[in-house]
Amino acid sequence: MDEVDLSQKAPWGGKSLFDKAEAVGLGEAYLGAFAGPSHSVHGNWHEIYSNHLEWDEKGGYTPNLEWQYPRPQVLFAFCTLIIETLEVYFEFICGEQWNALFGEPLRDLFNRVALASNTHESYLGRKQWPEI
Repeated sequence: MDEVDLSQKAPWGGKSLFDKAEAVGLGEAYLGAFAGPSHSVHGNWHEIYSNHLEWDEKGGYTPNLEWQYPRPQVLFAFCTLIIETLEVYFEFICGEQWNALFGEPLRDLFNRVALASNTHESYLGRKQWPEI
């Protein structure tokens, strides 16, 4: 972030969202939190085959209209990124006092998100395909 010239009105001109994330050191986070899950929102053939079509005995596809609960992994990733971003923000706004004011609540929230994520992964680890 120190390398971004904030005096320019459009310092990001002509760059994709990935280029912007990469420029501030969040390229890997972008790939995991936005690029992959984007297929679930906008759809791709894998997502359609996996969740919306069933192969029938006639050699064709029929629609699968059953509702499935979304997976929480994307939410856990976003929570982690938000907590880390809040740490940077609070340090910028409050200086050295940020940790005394917000450090413990943010660490507690981070630990709760990690516990929920680990518990979910443990739950999935006990299942076999196609239950997963």
